[in-house]
Amino acid sequence: MKSSDQRYHQVRRTKREVKDWTPDLVATLREVRVDRAAWPAFETVVKQSASEYTHILLATGVTATDFRRNFRRGSPAHHMIPVSALVSTPPLRAERLDGFKAMRLSKEQVWNVKQRWAKLRKLDVLIHDPQGRFWARLQECALDGVENEHLGVLCDLRERGEALVEAQAVPGTEEAVERASRELVRHIRSWSDVAPNDLIFNERKQAIGAYNRARRIQKSGQAMFATSAAEVRVELEKALVVAEAYVDGTSVRAAYYDPDTSGRHCSVARLDARLVRVQDALRNR
Repeated sequence: MKSSDQRYHQVRRTKREVKDWTPDLVATLREVRVDRAAWPAFETVVKQSASEYTHILLATGVTATDFRRNFRRGSPAHHMIPVSALVSTPPLRAERLDGFKAMRLSKEQVWNVKQRWAKLRKLDVLIHDPQGRFWARLQECALDGVENEHLGVLCDLRERGEALVEAQAVPGTEEAVERASRELVRHIRSWSDVAPNDLIFNERKQAIGAYNRARRIQKSGQAMFATSAAEVRVELEKALVVAEAYVDGTSVRAAYYDPDTSGRHCSVARLDARLVRVQDALRNR
């Protein structure tokens, strides 16, 4: 297994020298929240750190929540400002900004965002802030509290920024078609809206597979998992619950992802009866 440094070397060659601005930023931010007279010191640190933190991402709530998973490196709290801390909800909803977060990104984060632009949402906007003045303005608005006058600042940032999805996904290209297909799947509530017959077939297939797995676990026992008998019984119950959900006409998907294993303490005779019931039902359907 490669270490983080080895992975970094493989992707980006050698690491560059990076100044850690976190202590200065956190300390001055705490001071300015207590006493606004400390604002010049905080503004100076923001401007000095702009050489490392070069961009601001005005991100939807989904992008901000999944940022670390999608782009490898997350953002700490002092580099993230929810727009709900600046403006009340009704004006934000009118401008389609509700749920957004402003994120200050380092050079590595910006590189990842630009390389993996397909993981962004259409409303995400990347703003170049080489002097840190936009971030300082957002922090100043955050210190003022929730005021609807700050909506103009957010709208101005959105107009200045670049929508990477629109810039990269040129209509008619293969990338645009692939992006559109992912967006469509993301917004579909249920597979039954697309292909109910396939869903029924998949549920039956899942139930049969779960029943066969339960039988194998019952036959092999601890030899299959090399764990305790209690763990074996839990695994058997997980498989049996999925098969019983299909037989009873309840949600197989819910049983698969969140199985209720509370019935694992039943007797051996009761367990055999449950397996026979599922077997008979699957044969007759």
